[in-house]
Amino acid sequence: MAAPVGRFNFGNPSTRSTVEWIHINGQSVSKKRIEELLNSVSHFGVEGLRKVRGTFSGAIVNWQARRLYVFRDPIGKKPLYTAEAKESLLLGTSVLELVAAGARDTSLDPGCISELWQRGHARANHCFIRGVRPVLPGQVLIFDLEGKYIGQENCAPSVEVESPS
Repeated sequence: MAAPVGRFNFGNPSTRSTVEWIHINGQSVSKKRIEELLNSVSHFGVEGLRKVRGTFSGAIVNWQARRLYVFRDPIGKKPLYTAEAKESLLLGTSVLELVAAGARDTSLDPGCISELWQRGHARANHCFIRGVRPVLPGQVLIFDLEGKYIGQENCAPSVEVESPS
């Protein structure tokens, strides 16, 4: 069974709450876990994702900031992909889901296929379908509410390494 695809339509947010939607890979997640993630992000923004432990991926809309945050945990266990469709951004845990849901460009990427034949694998930041892009482990993609890509951040927690004495 395929996991559900998230579709974010860029519309009027006037009747929506500040932090409205979260989708965690179509899997059952306890209300407490979702509240932990939402509270962390609503209080600390992207920095809040650095405070959350465990595996996760999803999207949160912050209507006050007029931003869509698409994120994946630093370990990268939970896959997440994005694709553009007509007047919307598609989110899914599978490339095939996004193709079936109407990704704009579903042609094969010859460069990615060439990498597969030459190296035996494709780079993590590439996809065989041109219009589909993976969200990399620890990556936070930021979009405005018109669907324009703004930038990215990293949600990997900072690690302090103690030197041996």
